[in-house]
Amino acid sequence: STWEIGSLSLAVLQECGLADHLQQVVPEAALQSKTEKGYDLTFKIETAELDDGACSRIADLRRHIMTPAYQKAFHNFANGIAFDPIVLDIRTNENIKLEVSKDNLCVRYQLVFPDPDEMLFARITMQEFMDVKRHDKSYNAAPGFSWKQLDATTLFCEFIVFQLHTNPKNAARTIDNLLSFRSYLHYHLKCSKSYLHARMRLRVRESLLVLNRAKTHATGAAADFLQ
Repeated sequence: STWEIGSLSLAVLQECGLADHLQQVVPEAALQSKTEKGYDLTFKIETAELDDGACSRIADLRRHIMTPAYQKAFHNFANGIAFDPIVLDIRTNENIKLEVSKDNLCVRYQLVFPDPDEMLFARITMQEFMDVKRHDKSYNAAPGFSWKQLDATTLFCEFIVFQLHTNPKNAARTIDNLLSFRSYLHYHLKCSKSYLHARMRLRVRESLLVLNRAKTHATGAAADFLQ
């Protein structure tokens, strides 16, 4: 079978060694030299030869595509090699920027929330990320975090990553967490909205039950219009 994937940062990823990385970690997905119209990457996969391990690697294909940029930044940072900021455009008007600042590596996200409710929930979540280290000392070794609102629909947040997080022992886990941050955030926003809607519906049902038990003064019967 053939898979097509669109990427807003293909040129940047190719400079970071995308083709070699994919050949090493996902050999089952053969990157094709000729891409389908409207896509940046086309893979050919022999589905009849896949085992469970291969299926798991292919399921993480998006992560594997984005990983080379982080690996390059981590390698250069760990070895004191200067490099230009790496900017990955992940959505329209959204991006991830990796650059060295003094003795640490900064991973900056620009995220867009057109829905005012989601912006509100996002601000609350960002503040919780900042406050957790202040309230729980067990998180002292976690990366630093800060955020600010740029305009009505855009948030900027930054993780400060140290050598502890980029060493060979912890690098893979750090990359996983950074790559999944946007999905993690949007998942919790959707869950928060769903929980509030469920609570509001429950409160409405309880109010209707109370009103339906009420009697009208004129007939002594339950108010039919509340049925």
